[in-house]
Amino acid sequence: FLGDENEVQPNLVLKDRKSEAYYATTLDKKTSSYTIAFIAGAIQEMGYKRLLMKSDNEPAMLKLKAQVSQCLPGVEIAPKEAPVGDSRATGAAENAVKLLKGHFRTLKTATEGRYGCKLDAESPLVSWIPRHCADILTRFRRYADGRTAVQRLTGRRWGRPMLIFGEKILVKIAKAKKDRRAGVDPAMVPAIYVGHRSEEHTSELQSHLNLV
Repeated sequence: FLGDENEVQPNLVLKDRKSEAYYATTLDKKTSSYTIAFIAGAIQEMGYKRLLMKSDNEPAMLKLKAQVSQCLPGVEIAPKEAPVGDSRATGAAENAVKLLKGHFRTLKTATEGRYGCKLDAESPLVSWIPRHCADILTRFRRYADGRTAVQRLTGRRWGRPMLIFGEKILVKIAKAKKDRRAGVDPAMVPAIYVGHRSEEHTSELQSHLNLV
């Protein structure tokens, strides 16, 4: 699902029908290299070698799906389109977007409450909220079989520690020995927690100075 052209920051939401996994991110434009890489990365993370990629028949979306297919020669992707505005054909996608929007509003409001200020659409924190919401649903929402989406995909629960979104923290930046300046560089630097990258189990951080 892609936002309207009028939106300041359109978002992309993906849902895997089999596992119920969600992926979401803020876009700069619909067919950017980042958007293509994000979708390709999600497909690789899910581990499918054959899949049906369903969307509406908007030209930008058709172009995007074609470019994603070119990036994944080892994956057989069958495209399927539904007419724009046909809610019966795109109901699952619309429900996924509705769910993510609800979580987005909740997390944004909670973050604003913790910071004591409003976050506008241009805030770097706001651009990370959709991705974090999708990760929370994928990793911790349980379904009728008692499993989460990540368990269905990997056979394991998500076991990495997580912090509150927007938490101000101090981190130690990993540097090669040749780049270290003992006694000169600070041992810890300020950052803000915006989630974990599941493929590498590493924290996603934003520079404190860029966000405050």
